[in-house]
Amino acid sequence: MKNEDKTKEQLISEVNSLYRRVAELELSETECQRNHKELMELNLQLEEALNHANRIAAEAQVSNVEFNRIFNTATDGMCLIDSDFNIVMINHMLLKLLGINDNKTVNRKCHEVFGDYQLCHTHLCPLVQIREGQDRVEYEVEKTRFDGTKIPCLVTASSFRDTDGSLLGMVTSFKDMSHHKRAEEERIYREKLQAVLEIVGAVCHELHQPMQTILGYSDLILMDIQEDNPLYEDLQIVREQIVTMRDLTKKLQKITKYETTGYAGKTKIIDIDKSSN
Repeated sequence: MKNEDKTKEQLISEVNSLYRRVAELELSETECQRNHKELMELNLQLEEALNHANRIAAEAQVSNVEFNRIFNTATDGMCLIDSDFNIVMINHMLLKLLGINDNKTVNRKCHEVFGDYQLCHTHLCPLVQIREGQDRVEYEVEKTRFDGTKIPCLVTASSFRDTDGSLLGMVTSFKDMSHHKRAEEERIYREKLQAVLEIVGAVCHELHQPMQTILGYSDLILMDIQEDNPLYEDLQIVREQIVTMRDLTKKLQKITKYETTGYAGKTKIIDIDKSSN
């Protein structure tokens, strides 16, 4: 139909329709602009989230490196054991303590590596106690290294839990007590030696005067009697024994160390000759 053939009402309707279409297009363009703006904002948020995630990942990597450095330079042997008795991590000091040259202990059962302990496969096992509610277990044990030598160790096991509190396993530390044991033995040795020296000093002091008196009287009597006198030989023996006792007290006063020797049965007594050399 030609425009000139249309009625006024038809033309007005078409014009209104065109106005509505223009309005719809303008609304659509506004919506597109708004969507574009929202998309740009979402892209910025996503980029910021990615940067934040990358920073967290980098920090986690640094923390992991730092943790491994601290873990492997600790002065005590340490290992992480999961709740199924598998060794998850083990540090260099514990490998050295065990006498192992390489790290073939990871993913092995703890009793396969520490199987010489009297506590393995018993209710006294630290992981068993931790699984039953204990938070920390400490005990002393003599660890047998792979070369057969034995080392006294103080073992401390602590529970290792997830952020929600669920048990993941335990962290176990092994402290070599050899130096401590030697120091304790040295302390006991010094205390015994000091006790011996004090006793020796007291005994020598108490014996000195009586021996000098007996020796003096023996010499005076020997000077007054003839050698053919029946008592002369007896007095000579008494004098010799007193001299022997005097020599013995001199040895006692020279004691500088604690040495023992076997006596009757399992009894031990101080070896005066060795102790006074």
